[in-house]
Formats: sequence, structure tokens, C-alpha cells
Amino acid sequence: YARVNGGTAVKFYTGCDKIRLGEVQGDLTLSSYADGTGAICNAMAPPICDCSGKITDLRLSYVGPNGADVKIYKSNNHANMIWSGTGLNTWSTINLANPAGLPGKIYVEIVGSGMQDIVISVKCGELFVGDRNYYFDIVAFRSANGGSCPVGTWKSDDESSAAATENGLVAYPNPFNDATTIEFSVAEAQNVKVEVYSLTGLRVATLFDGAAEASAAYKLNFRPEAVASGIYFARMTTSTGVVKTEKLILQK
Repeated sequence: YARVNGGTAVKFYTGCDKIRLGEVQGDLTLSSYADGTGAICNAMAPPICDCSGKITDLRLSYVGPNGADVKIYKSNNHANMIWSGTGLNTWSTINLANPAGLPGKIYVEIVGSGMQDIVISVKCGELFVGDRNYYFDIVAFRSANGGSCPVGTWKSDDESSAAATENGLVAYPNPFNDATTIEFSVAEAQNVKVEVYSLTGLRVATLFDGAAEASAAYKLNFRPEAVASGIYFARMTTSTGVVKTEKLILQK
């Protein structure tokens, strides 16, 4: 419960199954939270992505306690299992793929936990990068039209075309445990700065600060050595006022 300047008290739910980033109550907005595992969820605007048809690829990050056994089904009676993993640790990555399309909902069982299955909607318009479904963060997805969110997630390193679009910023691999490539491009020649920040706003690294040519792909190596596992943000700012942010997940 919270009260601003003696006004009417407002209520925010804080249970893992009910807490919602961006929830507004009165003059207050829920902007971030941390759970008992130390995982931090921060309110960043979800990327705007080109999504139509069925979702063909989905990448999740497990943020619960270490040592979990997880099974994922496409029906709610533990039939038609599509993925399983044992001994998952915090920040483990789960990749689901089906060229014909993933089911509209998936049911996630944490074996032996006594919890009800976690239901995740896998549909365009209902799936957003950065959302948390109890112990599972939505990291990235791709739809049947080939659009990926964040843009460029499924492009390989050796493609001749840049993973970044014009006025774009992407990172791959992401999540990563040693180093990641941060790629950017701009639509017109201008000065660009690319920096990495922690969740608390501390600048961790400056990767680029200078002139960039129009439509050229710039690839920057980010290899953090003296920082802890967790969530960071790559931020690109330009002299024409363009600002792009990419969420980074470091799993050491």
C-alpha cells in the first residue's frame, strides 16, 4: 500500500503470479522489482516488432532457483511434451522451435515444485519481449513471416547483411556468458555513442564514440570481465537525437 502526499492509499500486488511491470495506481507506476533469487525485472518499453501468423521460435530465460527440472507441454494435461531439461540454473536459456508454428499456449511444469503449471500465451499481440511469467522471461521470438523480436535475433554472424537495421541496435548472442557482439547502423552519417549501463544506471563501458557512416554495419565486441551476472542495457545515442536501447543478459 502506498500514499502520495496524504492522498488515498493505492495497492500494488507483489506476488510473483500477480506483479505487473508498468501497472499504474494513482500517481505511482511500478517500474522494477527483484525476486528472492536476485533476478531483477526492469520496466523497459517492449520492442516494436513485425509479427504475423504463428510464432515459430521462442527463447525463454529461466530466472528461478538453481537445479530445477522443467518440462513444457502444448496441452494442459501433461500430454504432447515439446521440451524438457534437468538441473536448470538461474538464467538458463530455453529455445523452442517449430517451422509449422508453436502452439498458441504452452504449459510449463517445474517438476516436484508443487506449483501449478505456468501458462504462457505464444501469439502475436500477446507475447512481448521483457515480460516475466513467474520464473520465465520472454527473451526473443520469431513469427511465420520471418520477423524476429528483437530485430536481428536469428541472423547469423557471417551474413553479409547487417543484423542491425538502419537506425538499429542489436546484440548476439544474447543471453551470453563470455562476450557478445553489439551491432548498430544509422540511416545517415552522424556522430554516434554506444554505451553499456547497469540496471542502476552505472555506465559499465563505452564501446563507440565517433563518426558513423550511413547504412554501414558497425560490430562492437563487449567482453565484460569485472561485472556480475545480470541484466545490462546497451544504449545508442546519435547527434540527430536517435536513441536505441538493447537489453543484455549476462550469464557467467
